[in-house]
Amino acid sequence: MPFRYACPHCGIETLVDDRYEGQSGPCAGCGLTVVIERPRPVRQLPTQRKNARQDVSVGTIRIMIGVLLLAAAVGSLATWIIYANLLPRWRAWQQARQAVHCQQQLKKIAIALRNYYADYGQLPPVVVKAADGTPMHSWRVLLLPYLGYEALWANYRLDQPWNSPANQAVAMTIPAEYQDTSQLGSNTTPFLAITGPNAAWTIAETRQSAKFAEPAQQIILVMEMAGSNILWTQPVDADLSKISFTINGKHPIGPRAGHSGGPHVMAMDGSVYQLRPDLPDHMVRSLLDATDGATLSMGTVVQPP
Repeated sequence: MPFRYACPHCGIETLVDDRYEGQSGPCAGCGLTVVIERPRPVRQLPTQRKNARQDVSVGTIRIMIGVLLLAAAVGSLATWIIYANLLPRWRAWQQARQAVHCQQQLKKIAIALRNYYADYGQLPPVVVKAADGTPMHSWRVLLLPYLGYEALWANYRLDQPWNSPANQAVAMTIPAEYQDTSQLGSNTTPFLAITGPNAAWTIAETRQSAKFAEPAQQIILVMEMAGSNILWTQPVDADLSKISFTINGKHPIGPRAGHSGGPHVMAMDGSVYQLRPDLPDHMVRSLLDATDGATLSMGTVVQPP
């Protein structure tokens, strides 16, 4: 096959038949003697091949980094969208679960009060006082055996005040029924009895005219007051003359829920229900004051399910 041959002297290229390869003769351009050789293909130097590989590698790495960054951005955006949509729903579910738990707590307390009433024919005293009138113990402590906490009851010293070292040690273990769902980990309780001359519990103690667990007794005995910061063994409750009647207000002692909606309450008949969060103050007062005489429809005070 003919090939092109370039004279090394004058540089003129000539198409040469392959049968002359290796022979010598005068150059057709300059006349000088040359040896005809087939030109060899130019080989790429190792450094050139190395640089080419490096260029390819760098380009590949850049593409990979770009793909990874894009994937990370897309993943972050997807995570944010999921978080933004699911977080409100999760919070709503959590609040609803806490509301159900609070209702169950108060129902167990109501059962314990009913059993105490069955044994003694009366409600426990809101506060057990010493001979000199010093508050010693809370009604919540007296219900321990009826809530199934015999060990706590056995360790509690009735011959010592509630804040003695021995009783303070008992107070460090709070029964589940008294826990504040808005302050998990603390030993404070949101469940306070309504006290005072016009409160149903006080009237039941002093006059024995009100009976527990009888139908149509809708006056509130115990109310949820989340964030009260009252120790569960502390002989302190909610004095009717000092509390706020605004639901979910800022007053430390007042009707306040540790969950969505209104607070839970226990009535004189032992029923447990959740108040409407928009219930006016005067209606709340009527539910707490046993001498008010107002008649309220349960449909107007109870939060719909």
